[in-house]
Amino acid sequence: MKKSNTDQAALLLEIQKLKQEKKLLNEAFEILTSESKTKEDSLKRRNDILLKLTDFYSELAFLPYTEIYPCIVAKIKELFGVKGAWVTSYDEESSELVVEFSSLSLEENARFYKLIGRNVLKLRTYVNQENYSKIMDEVFGIVYSVHDLTFGAIPDAIGKII
Repeated sequence: MKKSNTDQAALLLEIQKLKQEKKLLNEAFEILTSESKTKEDSLKRRNDILLKLTDFYSELAFLPYTEIYPCIVAKIKELFGVKGAWVTSYDEESSELVVEFSSLSLEENARFYKLIGRNVLKLRTYVNQENYSKIMDEVFGIVYSVHDLTFGAIPDAIGKII
């Protein structure tokens, strides 16, 4: 039995629709695969850092107290490839972070003092409840600016100079 031209045209139209749908599904699959790979790579980097931090914690356990802060900032700079690192403590009475140690050089400290009018050491930054919760909940985090590091206490324009 011979198919009519109308049936053939309908069949060709259906085939084209299916090809288009297949193309869209392939594109969606590629996007999902790419996103999955990106997430996987990110999780792997995060896991690698956590493993290195675990080794680092063990290393710290055997250091004399006076060498702990310098070791911490040196290791943070190495692990995360940052320009500088601060060790802070949290003052519960005032809800402030207090800089206890900095990796900044004497020259960088002098520049900081010139711009801010305060030394880095003992610099106090107020931390609201939202930011406090964020600090306490994150295993680790990277802050990309002094402005963000101080929760806005140091203006972004000055932070970029620093």
